Amino acid sequence: LPYRIDQATIYLTRIAAGLKSDGLDVECIVQEGTPGSVIIEQANLVPGTLVAMSTHSRYGLPRLWFGSITDEVLRKTEIPMLIIGSHVTWDAATEPDLDRVIVALDGSDFAEKALPHGAEIAKALGLKVVLAKVTPAEGLLFYEDRVDAPEDEINPEGVDSHAKKYLRNIERELRRQKVRSIGKEVLHGMDASAALAEYAADGGNSLLAVATHAGSGLARGLVGSVADRLVQESPNPLLVLHVVHHGAEDEESEKVIAEPEPTGAPR
Repeated sequence: LPYRIDQATIYLTRIAAGLKSDGLDVECIVQEGTPGSVIIEQANLVPGTLVAMSTHSRYGLPRLWFGSITDEVLRKTEIPMLIIGSHVTWDAATEPDLDRVIVALDGSDFAEKALPHGAEIAKALGLKVVLAKVTPAEGLLFYEDRVDAPEDEINPEGVDSHAKKYLRNIERELRRQKVRSIGKEVLHGMDASAALAEYAADGGNSLLAVATHAGSGLARGLVGSVADRLVQESPNPLLVLHVVHHGAEDEESEKVIAEPEPTGAPR
């Protein structure tokens, strides 16, 4: 065990040297214990901590069988996490800096919990905040059997109008918080994660911010969530916030993110 601790210390010291040469303040901690538990323990010691981790991005049952330290930390803490999936192509060492934070929204309070964290990082790094909402593509709208459906919930233009109004309301709130550079984007498609990943990949070096309930077990492995699929598929790093489950309302909110429907007017 002492040999392993010495090797871990040497490894971290070597990594720290490179970061210090860039002007960063670096502290190295080597501690015995289960990796996930130790990471959570250390992160909880300092308020305002952001945990940065990479993941192998396994799918389905292999993920359940073999597990993931990143997965464990995300499920067991509400501390925001910077997650680098195996498909991330952006290299901070060789490519231009990040230029925007894309916050995934769906009109629910649940999704909006990622907003303060995304906005804070954007302000600290001088990045643009892009508010993104996914609506069904034309021809994929619902209400086929409902003769009483509002016209603006059937018409694609009406659905987009609702989404744009909602994003404008969020923009006003952010401007009151001194976030200066804000963009708004209404995306289309039945798969929110695919639409977000494609948009992020096409528009520069982006950080995607999203909330998740971070469920576990078969429900997660076979169904998943937008955040989970983005970790698997996105070529961009993710800022993920685990929102503690408070009941049926939050559960329905995450379903809205995964399967966007043109229901309800924006606030």
